[in-house]
Amino acid sequence: MSPYEDTDQENPPDSKGSRLGILPAHVRVGTAEAGPWTLRGEGIMRRGIVVFGGAGMVAMIVAAGAATAQEAARPPKASLDLSFLGAQALGEFGQRVDGGFGGQAAFRVRFGDHAPLLLRMDGGFMVYGFERVGVCYATPWGCQVGPDVTTTNTVGYFGVGPELSLEGPVAPYAFATAGFSYFSTQSSFNSGDPYYDDSFDTRHFGDMVFSSRFGGGLRVRFGGPGSLAMDVGAEYNRNGVADYLAEGDIVDNPDGSLTLYPSRTEANYVTMRLGLSIPFGGGGGGGHHPEEAPVYR
Repeated sequence: MSPYEDTDQENPPDSKGSRLGILPAHVRVGTAEAGPWTLRGEGIMRRGIVVFGGAGMVAMIVAAGAATAQEAARPPKASLDLSFLGAQALGEFGQRVDGGFGGQAAFRVRFGDHAPLLLRMDGGFMVYGFERVGVCYATPWGCQVGPDVTTTNTVGYFGVGPELSLEGPVAPYAFATAGFSYFSTQSSFNSGDPYYDDSFDTRHFGDMVFSSRFGGGLRVRFGGPGSLAMDVGAEYNRNGVADYLAEGDIVDNPDGSLTLYPSRTEANYVTMRLGLSIPFGGGGGGGHHPEEAPVYR
């Protein structure tokens, strides 16, 4: 890792509160090691992974006891899947990042009434770092009451690809997508003062890379064909080599400038999903159509 200075000309180095270079001079920002005002999100991320893993095990037990016979009813032509994510970083990325959490939306379109092949388009985000640093903001109460500067490390992604999905009360599926991922780090400040709307945002770093994803799971219907389903799955997110910032990689210097310590490593991770699948169209009668009754004149 090689540090470099954040020398934005619009934010002179003699201004205080350098993590947000646009803060007024009377704001004094602490560092990530400033004691009781600093909060990190690693423990929360670990607990999130355990919760999602336990939910996945429950869903697998339910699926094992359910019938998977094909039904004659026409499956939905399209579906919208909304999920919560728990993530675990891998390899070199895992040495810099503990884990993460986020959300995902996927839209799927079937190529035929009973075809197992679908077109999948999905996108989501994962928060892999979080810091909250207390600041001293000029108020009548001094520094006893002060807002926070929040720095967040995120990765957003979008992909398109095929999905193979069986139909039934319990429907297994697998997919592969290709697209892009964007790694970003930004800080935000909100004074919390109802009389002065002092809120700022600064993006410190960003990198876009080609990405691919491979995964699968189970959809367990709550009712008959065309009904809402629980979606449980997991996937491997391959981003290749990316430049990114992690927790603690932004240092506030005494002169008001910033020093960034970006990493350049492979940034791959696995995610576990728990959500709902909302069907659109289909779900009606299947291939059996009763003969019309004869008409006598």
